[in-house]
Amino acid sequence: MERWAEANWVYLQGEMARVVAAMERAMASQPVTLDPPTTIPRELIDRAPAIVALARSFGLSSFERAIVLAGAAAELVPDFAKRVGMPWPVLRLALAAFTNGEPMALAPSGRLRAHRLISIGEALPLFSAPLTLDEAVLHALMGSTALDGRLATAMREIEPTNEAARHELIERIVATCSRASESLLVGLVGCSEGDRQAVAAAACSALGKRLFRLRAADLPLDPFGRASLRERWERERRLHPFVLLVELDRDTAPEVLRATAALLADLGGLAFVSSHQPVWISRASYASFELHVAPREQRLKRLRSALGPHDADLEPTLEQITTQFTLGSDAMSRACLAAEAGAGTRADRLWNACRVQARPHLDDIARRIEPRATWDDLVLPASTMTQLRELSSHIRNRTQVLERWGFAARSQRGLGTGALFAGASGTGKTFAAEVLAHEARLDLYHLDLSQLVNKYIGETEKNLRRVFDAAEDSGAILLFDEADSLFGKRGEVDKGTDRYANLEVSYLLQRMEQYRGLAILTTNQRDAIDNAFVRRLRCIVNFPFPDVAERYGMWQRAFPSEAPSHGIDASKLARLKLPGGNIRSIALNAAYLAAEVGEPISMRHLLSASRSEYAKIERPFPESDVTGW
Repeated sequence: MERWAEANWVYLQGEMARVVAAMERAMASQPVTLDPPTTIPRELIDRAPAIVALARSFGLSSFERAIVLAGAAAELVPDFAKRVGMPWPVLRLALAAFTNGEPMALAPSGRLRAHRLISIGEALPLFSAPLTLDEAVLHALMGSTALDGRLATAMREIEPTNEAARHELIERIVATCSRASESLLVGLVGCSEGDRQAVAAAACSALGKRLFRLRAADLPLDPFGRASLRERWERERRLHPFVLLVELDRDTAPEVLRATAALLADLGGLAFVSSHQPVWISRASYASFELHVAPREQRLKRLRSALGPHDADLEPTLEQITTQFTLGSDAMSRACLAAEAGAGTRADRLWNACRVQARPHLDDIARRIEPRATWDDLVLPASTMTQLRELSSHIRNRTQVLERWGFAARSQRGLGTGALFAGASGTGKTFAAEVLAHEARLDLYHLDLSQLVNKYIGETEKNLRRVFDAAEDSGAILLFDEADSLFGKRGEVDKGTDRYANLEVSYLLQRMEQYRGLAILTTNQRDAIDNAFVRRLRCIVNFPFPDVAERYGMWQRAFPSEAPSHGIDASKLARLKLPGGNIRSIALNAAYLAAEVGEPISMRHLLSASRSEYAKIERPFPESDVTGW
């Protein structure tokens, strides 16, 4: 590289010298004699001098090439102004000094100005206006391979990495690019943003090109700003072996999508567009490739490589992580770095770091509940507890059943666990989901189905797709509340809207069956859900209204050991016919009442809090049940 740079500089000096000499002769009214181009030395045979490569790339004539060299000479030749008689070349002098003059070479549509190689000053008349070489072009002639600083604020270079896991896909992309004409747009769809970046960078490396990323969200929305960016990029990719990668976020705004499509439709050369879902681009030279999640063994190998040397006792956790999480290589690397220090064992730190890396997309569209409840906090009938422990077993033994026993290899359908939690409000449905998440060390996300359902056709499916797509990396537990808003008894198709409602339900159940994790639907009205839909769920857990014995257990667990109390009688409190949610609310409100007066929590505070709770739920207070409080 150093030998080329030195030889390129010597060659450029020789080329500038011959055009300056021609301009000197023209100023002295001598005959126009532009010397022939400098002979290319041996050091520049394999890689052409920058000015030669530039002239070839932009298709410049000998006259246009001479103007570019004159602009460079004005910047780099110390005595240019003294020898030529002016600080900058002008078109009148160029026509007099250089053979085969082209008066229209500096028209707005000409190559020099259309590609922003030469700028014309505002002085009039036009033939006397200064001609200046763009700074990025000057640097390129001197051998620089850096991106134009005006583009570097919005673009970042992506370095190639070892993408052995997708070697076959990269070979197909490289073959497609090699066969294509000058202009080709390659779409990369699926997996994580980092995986798509790695594939594009590996393909560009194989083609001998450098990749620069531009986020679609950073694109100018106005046509003039977008055209300016496109023109600068078109010049850069002709000056250097550069390739552009435009990245679309998971939830791209419509106006950003339109701006991206407009940019990509006219882009020349090779370019990539990266998106989680396929995008429609109006151009013929467009090839799309879908990225699939790498097999677990390859993800495990990638994780071991990112961790470096690790203890043998960490190996079982690595298998669980690669089964539970499908993070991209960049997210996995960040998780490994985050797990290097902190509290707990290295295995726990790595697991929790993977949970954090999988959160960003879901945190934007759902409410995350920090699971703290344990099995000891649950008070439910034995049959309900048995079903919940079976669900916990499904989560805990995923690796063994799906991977080691080969069920995942046979089919990717039906691997998810869809459950329905049915029971009155406050009977412990959300609390039970929290226990399952805590036991499995997974995140729990609460979603209100009534907010996801949209009256416009197709919008409900779009909302559900966003949720499941965002959750795929982590296999988090999804809790869909208010399932009645979508399910209902819709088996009979009486209206056109009923048909679409059934399609929405079918889509939700299909995604639940495909989802690798646990997805829970909750309902207060089990009978309102059609049996045709219920049959597609893995299990149904009923949460009955608690009897006296169960309410007694709930009251015993309602107060933390740190909370001061005096004379609390759980057997008397259990007379109140309330579910667990209301019991927890009364206990908390009573604690606030006691704290206000600086006393331990007592039956007096609980009586006052109970009256408030009954008023809140609009039920008459049972005076007979509080006798002797």
